[in-house]
Amino acid sequence: MFKRVHSSTLLVVSLVVAMLVVPAVAVAAPGLHLTMTASPSTITVAGPVTYTYVLTYGGPSSEVTSVVLVDKFGTVSGPSYGDTSTASLAATDTWVYTRTVTTTATTTNVATATAGQMYENESSPVTATASVTVTYSPTTTTTTSTVNGGHIPDTGSPWYNLLAVGVALMLAGVVGIVVVSRRRHA
Repeated sequence: MFKRVHSSTLLVVSLVVAMLVVPAVAVAAPGLHLTMTASPSTITVAGPVTYTYVLTYGGPSSEVTSVVLVDKFGTVSGPSYGDTSTASLAATDTWVYTRTVTTTATTTNVATATAGQMYENESSPVTATASVTVTYSPTTTTTTSTVNGGHIPDTGSPWYNLLAVGVALMLAGVVGIVVVSRRRHA
C-alpha cells in the first residue's frame, strides 16, 4: 500500500518547504535609483515647497562616480545628508538631497540623476528619473453682510435696558417741567 520514498524526493520536498517558509532577502536591483517627494504636496497659497530626493545605487560595480542631480529648477547641490562623501556613491550608500522653492502654481518637477558607472575600469553613464506634482488649489473666501429685520441690534450689555429707561424718564421730566412752567406763567 505504501511505497518507499527515495531520499532525493524527500530532499526536494524539504527544500521547497524551506523556500516557502523562509522570508526573502531584499536585494537591491542593479542600477541607479531615485525617489522624490514634495512637502507639502498641495498648497492653497503661494509659498515654499521642499523637495527631497533619495539616491541609491545597486551595482553591478561597487560604486559610481561623477554623480549629478538636475531637476526642473537646475542642478541640485548636495547631498544634504547621508554619506556626504561626493567622490563616489557606493552600493551601500544613500544620498539625500533637498531643495526648497517658492511655488505659485501646480508644478510637476522631474529630476534626473546621472553617474559615470565604474565597471572593470570601463565607464558608461547610468541614469535614474523621478517626478512629483505639487497641486496649487487656492481657496477663495467671500464676505457677506446681512441686515436682519431693520431693528437696532441688542448690544448684549446688561446696562442697555437701564440706559433706555433712563433716557425715557429724562425726556418725560423735561416735558413735565416745560408744562408746569407754562401753567405758572399763564
